[in-house]
Amino acid sequence: LLNGVIDRNKRSIISYPDDILTDNEIPRKTLEAHLENVKKGYQITLSYIPEVEYDFGVFELGEDNVILGIKEKPKINLPTSAGPHIIEPSVYQLILDSIDLAGEDTQDYEKIVQNQLIRDGEAMGFELPKESWISVNTLKDLENAISRLSKL
Repeated sequence: LLNGVIDRNKRSIISYPDDILTDNEIPRKTLEAHLENVKKGYQITLSYIPEVEYDFGVFELGEDNVILGIKEKPKINLPTSAGPHIIEPSVYQLILDSIDLAGEDTQDYEKIVQNQLIRDGEAMGFELPKESWISVNTLKDLENAISRLSKL
């Protein structure tokens, strides 16, 4: 935004380097959903998957820490941010007002800008099929991604 590379009169698709999409139609589908959301007054569309697999075994504990059971890598039914997000040009000013882009301190776009848009009622979700998204945050995730992509 500061160097003029982004045209502030056009919407932007934001993607993250740790998200791999296996369906080439996802950006188009997300954009179509976003355009419908804009007609309703929303300024940002956040893609999500409906559930994630927790990476660890989870204990069910009783009194005095007696282990009553274990679930290995359970699915957590919480909408989880994944894939592309699309913002309208009006969001650029919020970014400039909320984040010191020239500063040396790390600032969190998700925590600051997205949360403000959510609080203001200007955010809408778009559900992605779970199988169309691969998260790569760990070496184990990378190995899984390589395996899945080699089968496409």
